[in-house]
Amino acid sequence: QVVFFASRGCLKPSKTSSLSRRKSHKDSRAAGLLDDDLGGHYVALSVVSRQGQPGTMDLSEQEMLTFRSDSRKTLKSGGSRSEYRYRIVENATKWSYVADWSFVIFLIFVSVYFDPAPVFEKYITQGELDSGTYSYPLRPNSFPSWALLPACILFPCLVITCCLKIVKRSPPGQLHHALLGLFMSLGFTNALTCFLKLMIGRPRPDFMARCFDGNVPDPVPWIRPGYPDCTGDPGVIAEGRRSFPSGHSSMSFSSMWYLSLFLVNFLDTFDEDGHPWKLFVASLPSCGAVFVAASRVSDYWHHPTDVLAGSILGIIVAYVSYKQQHYKVHYHLDHY
Repeated sequence: QVVFFASRGCLKPSKTSSLSRRKSHKDSRAAGLLDDDLGGHYVALSVVSRQGQPGTMDLSEQEMLTFRSDSRKTLKSGGSRSEYRYRIVENATKWSYVADWSFVIFLIFVSVYFDPAPVFEKYITQGELDSGTYSYPLRPNSFPSWALLPACILFPCLVITCCLKIVKRSPPGQLHHALLGLFMSLGFTNALTCFLKLMIGRPRPDFMARCFDGNVPDPVPWIRPGYPDCTGDPGVIAEGRRSFPSGHSSMSFSSMWYLSLFLVNFLDTFDEDGHPWKLFVASLPSCGAVFVAASRVSDYWHHPTDVLAGSILGIIVAYVSYKQQHYKVHYHLDHY
């Protein structure tokens, strides 16, 4: 029996894999990953046979892969263990990359296209006005949208790229999947947040100040029951009906929670050594997201339930996106 172990960061494991991800990860880590010093996509193959002889490679079980031998081979003596360098020919995989990123672009396009759509005008009761639910003053953002969105994109991209390409010098496939997961998290979260805001149309805590340009009359004039006769700027009023869920909270957590999960895995935070500084570093991005979410309540732009819902939405999408993309790819091929 000849067993091949391969570690690769950009392709999915086949359905014929006979090992679990955890066991395959341990075996392929022992095999080791060769340096990608030629700028290509390589894997390290460890070939072990029962008779102590180097095995032959038959990839009939992996029709999705095509390996060709590179001109530079490395052979380690020892009889029972040898390592070869192969370049992966990934025509099919490159098209899958195009499809993945096209879907991310599609999500962004959908969000941008539907964002100016008319928002649902929620019925406002007299009791809500009397309780002061929508009667808070209009205040500026502590974290304006024009600054938050680039921060949610550029900062995680910079950290992930530095970790994988400078510190670890990982193969290109790992960086691809790490960034793809990040943008999938941001794209899904942004699209879901946009549609929920349009469908629910919950007024912000400062809605009445928006409705009457800061000078709320007493009594409040009504067009008809449940709909005040607003005299303020139409754009400001429409923005005042986009309270649920909090977009700042959802986008912050979709980005920073994803980055925290990445750092937990990258730093091996929960290893047997138990270094507290690793947990501190990995939790810093999430602490930043908490700070942004809390500011939405203190700025009177969102109700606490808006912030809670947005945070949960961002965390769930970030977790699912990360779990889908973060695994290194390991192959376990048995040949007889």
